[in-house]
Formats: sequence, C-alpha cells, structure tokens
Amino acid sequence: MPEYLPPGNRRPVPAVRSAPTAGRRDYERADDEPALAPMDLRQILTMLRRRVWFIVAVTAACGGAATWVAFNTSPIYRATGTVRLTDTRQQLTGGLVDPAASGGGFRQSSDPVMSEIAVLTSHAVIGKVVDSLPSLRMRTSGFSRLLLKDFDLDAAARDSMYSFAIGLAFGPHEVTATGVDGRTARAAYGMPLSISGAHFAIVSRPREAQGKLTITRRDDAVEGLSGKIEAKPRENTNVIDVSFESTDPVLAQRFVNTLVAVFQMNSVEISAQQARLRRQFVESQLRQNDSLLSAARFALSGFRSHEKAYSAREKFTAQASDLNQVQQQIQDLDLQQRLYTSVLQALGQGKGRESLQQLGALLSSQGTAASPIVTDLYMQMVHLQGARDSLVTAGRAPTNPDVQRIDTLMATSSLRLRTTLQGIVATLATRLTALQQTRAQSSADLSAIPASDADEARLTERESAYQKVADQLRDELQRARLSEAAEVGSVEIVDNAMRPRAPIGTGGNKKILFGALLGLFFGAGCALVIEHLDQSIRGRDDVETTLQLPGLAVIPRLEKTALAKGVRHMLGNGNTAVAKGGAKAVSGALVTVKDSRSVGAEAYRTLRTKLLFSRALSSLKTIVVTSPFAQEGKSTVAANLATTFAQHGMRTLIIDCDLRRPTQHEIFGVSSKPGLTELLMSEALIPGAGRRTSIENLSLITAGALPPDPPELVGSTRMRALLEKLGETFDVIVLDTPPVLPVADSAILASLSDGVLLVVRAGQTDRRAAQLAVQQLQDVDARILGAVLNDPNEQVPIYDQYGYATYYGYANKE
Repeated sequence: MPEYLPPGNRRPVPAVRSAPTAGRRDYERADDEPALAPMDLRQILTMLRRRVWFIVAVTAACGGAATWVAFNTSPIYRATGTVRLTDTRQQLTGGLVDPAASGGGFRQSSDPVMSEIAVLTSHAVIGKVVDSLPSLRMRTSGFSRLLLKDFDLDAAARDSMYSFAIGLAFGPHEVTATGVDGRTARAAYGMPLSISGAHFAIVSRPREAQGKLTITRRDDAVEGLSGKIEAKPRENTNVIDVSFESTDPVLAQRFVNTLVAVFQMNSVEISAQQARLRRQFVESQLRQNDSLLSAARFALSGFRSHEKAYSAREKFTAQASDLNQVQQQIQDLDLQQRLYTSVLQALGQGKGRESLQQLGALLSSQGTAASPIVTDLYMQMVHLQGARDSLVTAGRAPTNPDVQRIDTLMATSSLRLRTTLQGIVATLATRLTALQQTRAQSSADLSAIPASDADEARLTERESAYQKVADQLRDELQRARLSEAAEVGSVEIVDNAMRPRAPIGTGGNKKILFGALLGLFFGAGCALVIEHLDQSIRGRDDVETTLQLPGLAVIPRLEKTALAKGVRHMLGNGNTAVAKGGAKAVSGALVTVKDSRSVGAEAYRTLRTKLLFSRALSSLKTIVVTSPFAQEGKSTVAANLATTFAQHGMRTLIIDCDLRRPTQHEIFGVSSKPGLTELLMSEALIPGAGRRTSIENLSLITAGALPPDPPELVGSTRMRALLEKLGETFDVIVLDTPPVLPVADSAILASLSDGVLLVVRAGQTDRRAAQLAVQQLQDVDARILGAVLNDPNEQVPIYDQYGYATYYGYANKE
C-alpha cells in the first residue's frame, strides 16, 4: 500500500436517514419484541450456568451465615418431667371423704387440668422454685455460665429489691471480682469466692479476659422464667408433661424437678389447710349443738318429773310454746344462711369491701355466738385491707412489691374465708332442714294428741332433732379428721426429669448443610428470576429469534490475563514482527495472532469462512462492523476479522471510523495520527496516513485527530471517493464504526458499504436495543450480513496442539 492516499473528487452523497441520538431511552418504546417460548430443561440449565457465580456467592453467603450461627449459638437442652392429677385423699380414706367438701381432689372448673397448669405456671409456685435455686437469678456475659459452680446468695442479696452486677477479671491463676460497692475479692480457679452477698466459684480460666455476673431481682427472674415453662397435658388423660429449656443441662434438670416438687407440696398444703379449717368449723358447730341437746334432754326429764302437776291444757300450751321456739330458731337459722350466702356472693364477685362490711354486721349481730374462726379471718382481712389502703394513700402503685404482697395475703385469707363460710352455710342448711322436719312432725303430733301428750311429744321431738343434728355433725367431723390426717394432695409425680444428653434442634453440621442447600436453592431461584426479568440477548437462539438475522459466529470472551498482556505476534513464516518503529507491542485482544489455535481464533476463522461464502454469492468488498451500544466488542471483532482475511492471503485494509472513541491504534500498537480525519479534511497528500502492519497482507488507517462533527465528515463525498479508491487496491476493507444507536455515523457508513456485521454481547445487549439498531440500519437500506455474538458461556470445541477437537468446554476457557 502506498504511504499516502490520493484525494478523490467530491460527489453528492445520497440522503441518509440519520440515526437517533437520544441514547438508550429511544429503544425502550419498542413494542415489537417477540413472545418468549416456554423454557425447557436445557434452557433452565443454560440460564443457571450464566449466573453460576451469583449462585455460588449466595450459597457461600448462606453457608457462612449458617456456620456462624452453628458456632456462635449456645446449645439448648430440654428437661421434661411428668405429673399426674389424682384424688389420693379419697383413695386413702376409702371414699369417706367428699373431695368437693374437703377441699381435696380436682378444683371445680370447666377444665380442671388447665386449672392445675395455671397453678403450676403461677408466679407463686415459680417464686418458690427461684428461692430454692438461686442460680436462676444469675446471668453471665463474656464467659460461659458452665464455668460457674456452687452459686448461692445470702439473705440480704435474696431480699434485694434491685439487680446488681459483679465485674470479673480472669488472670492466669486467679479471678478478681469487683462488687457493687467497689470492693474486690480474689480466689484461685475452683476455689469459693464471696462478694456483695453472692457466693460462687469459677472452675477454670475462660478465653475472655473479663466478664460480668448479673444477679437479677427475684420478681424479674420469676417473670422471665414464667414464659419459658411448657406444660402440656396428654390427650384424654390427667397427665401433664412439664418441660424447661436452658443452655445448662444440669440447671434444666434441677429446675423441672424442683418445680414439680414445689407444685406437689403446694397442693398438699392447700388441701391440708382447707381440711383443717373445715374440722375447726365442724367442731365449733358440734359444741353448740351438744349444748342445745343437753338442754333439751334436761327439759324433757323435768317435764316428765312434774307431768302430774299440770293439766292437759297446760301441757298443750307448753308444747305449743316449744314449737314456737323451734319456729324462731328456724327463722334465725334461715336469716343467718341468707346473710352468709350474700357474703359468699360478694366475695365471689370480687367485692372485697362490701363483703367485709356485710360480714362485720353479721358478726356483730351474732355477738358471742359468732364463729371464732370466721371472726379471726374477718379481723385479719380488715387489718390487711387497712394496711393496703395506707400504702395506696401514700402513693404506692398497685405494682409495688409491698402492695402485691398484701394482695397475695388478702387472696389467701379470702380463699380460707370462702371455704369456712361454705362449710357454715352447708351446716346451717343441714340444721335448718332438721328443724323444719321437726317442726312439721311436731305440728302434726300436736294436732293429734291431747295437750299433755303434746307437751311431752314436743320435748321428745326437740331432743330427737338435736340428737340427729349431733349425729350428722359427728360424721362430718370424722370425715374432716380423716381428710386432715391424709397429708396428700391432688398431684402425683410420675417421672422426674433426667439430665438431657443431647441438645435440641439441629446439629451444627446439619445447620451448615441446611444453610448451604437453602442458599443453593435460593440463589438458583433468584438467578432464574433475574434471567426472566433480564431483557438482554442470552445466546445464539435469541439472536436469530429476536433479530431475525443469521448468527454468523459466537465469539468467546478473552481471558483477562490475555487482554492485559502486550505480546509480540508470530508471522506466518515463523519470524517475530513488531509494529512500525518497534515502539509498541500488539494487544492481547488480537487473539488470531497471539494464539492461532485458541478457541477465539477458531471462532473468527469460522466468521471469515461464512463471509467468504457470502462474498461468492455477491460482491462483498467493504464490511462495516458495528454494535447497538459501546463496550460490546465490535472493535476487537473488526481487528481479528481483518487479521483472518489477511492470513487467508487477501489484501486487507482496516479503517478505524470511530472518530469519537478510536481503539484500533491501541490494538495494533501504532500511533493514532495521522489517520482518517487528516485524509478527509485535507486536499493534499498525507504521508503515513495509511500504514502496513506487522501482519502480512494487512494495512491500517487509524482514526487520526478527533473532529468536531464526525457525521458530516464520514458522510462527505470525499469519504465515498476514498472508499472507491481503496477498493481498487484491496480485496477486503473492514470499517470499525461507532455504535448505531447513540450516533448517526454507523448508519451513514452502512449505506456506503457492501455489508454490515452487527456485534452483540450476550447478557448485556438489550433485545429491544438490538431490534432498534437493526431497524435503523434497514432504514438506510443497509445490507445486514448477520450478527456476531460475544457469549462467554457458549460451549465450543477445544482443540489440541494437532488441531483435533479433544472435548467441549466453555468458550471463555482457552
């Protein structure tokens, strides 16, 4: 090729429809995208292969998170004990004791098992467990609680209304503790240490240098533990499984065993208290009835001694008087029964003050005949109510511990009072029924006998009535004594908790495996979603389906190491050639020279073969290589395509027509000036504008200086004349042009060329952008030869050193 190109005559250029310059937003309005066909398994695997690094990253992230959780989460141990609800008192007394009357057996409710579970998980029961196990109040931070043993609190620390913390410093041979008052104490590992009312020992030195031991308030510990107890009844049984979870297996076992033991003892105490109250009440009623019985007997004996001294009329009058007394007693008992019933109703409705007022009026009316047990309970509740009113008046809130403690005592006294009053009402009902029967019988006998006989009958009936009541009360007393003697409750421990051997939940290895599998599936799902939402061209099938163009070649992605290296290429005769002047080496992107047996070089030779076949059908001298947008590999494709033509023995020229971002001078390692701009803007000869390259049969015209208006320059008549003149010298001319959509240069040059190659990149070029690029090229009547796909994931044959395809691999792996 000569060192300069002669200027040609200027000729008018046909009007060319300018390509839009609005950028990527123009193609977003394209609505002619073809519908996607349903994906088969192969397409799914291909999509997953394209996103393999994303899937690997998500899997690694989930696996790493699972590993962190597995190694930084303390294992949880669960201990379970079993209890059964039964009426042991009735079994021991041979059925003589009525569970409802004696306070034993199941509580009367719609669901007795759930009622017992509520008692089991109540703060009162848990509070007793916390008092028995002070270690439940401690919390460790900075070291494992398994290193702490023999924990205990003295009386002052147990009754403390505040939480406090003890600082710990772990030395090589001893531990130093700092109390709330700033005092310090030291002890060797394994030896007891006492500070701020806490007593404990550190078994061995932990890995941490410092730690903290926090002792919480009793109420806070009870509140925290109440939500961790799981009590579940077995279906269709009275059996309850009690479970507790902790990071310390020994503590979990001790807590469950202590809880069921406290629950059982609480049931025994309640049953014994109710039985004792009932016995005391029956004894007081029996003493009163015995006194009345003795009086009745004395009256009958005196009447019989003096019977002859009275007339029949006087006897009848005396018996009628006795009947009136019975009637008066019936009225008194009925009034007492109604009053006691009203007090019970007030207590049941939670009307504490109203019930106390009614009970006080009732006790005042009875005077010395009032029950001493009821009187004591009444005075106790009045005292507690006064104390609570004083605290509330002083501004104490209902959540104040002192107020809550008084509320608990008042609830206990109210329960005892209700039990006592229920016994009184039952006894009054028995006496009332007996007296009513006596009255009825006496009335009948009085009307049927003479007056003297009626008096004797009245006294006899009166004695019989009191004797009957005495017999009933003695039976009740016997039952009450039996119930009190049977020191058992309604709870039976079936199984104590065993020390848990293995933690609950999934093991560490299983957690890691599950996390990795979860990440794999999640990553694959996200990859499929991303692929579905991705509107870019994905493979050669997309090229032919979306663009309706033949896919001439699939170009693999070059390795970054190859692109980074500037290497000297080999000539056909084996000699090493350098760029003119020896200043710069050929870029590694020129893979057809760098490694002629690589996958990339073979792809470019395939493209050359197809273009030569097209050339046989019609004239094909000037070829425009372009793309919808930048960074899609068109310049690399143009350089390697021109190289393959030259290696085929054809006189080849490559012109860098990208007057905005030229790159061909960097690929071939030459200076960019002078070049195409100087040839088109000067009428004189430009020496050095066209230069030979180090590759045989290949010449190059670089872009030269960047002009202010590239479309006007490449669309001039001088550009057409230049192409015609060069066509006389070269067999093939390859034009590396700017992208189609951003600028109009490519459309102008496409109208001047014999064919256009559209380069698209898989995973980057949008379908609608490629369609719009094809449409713009067709608008200027450009002949589109086909599309070249840059696909890093395409499976292509890999050749050995002798030129044989050994196996199939990914295109980006040379």
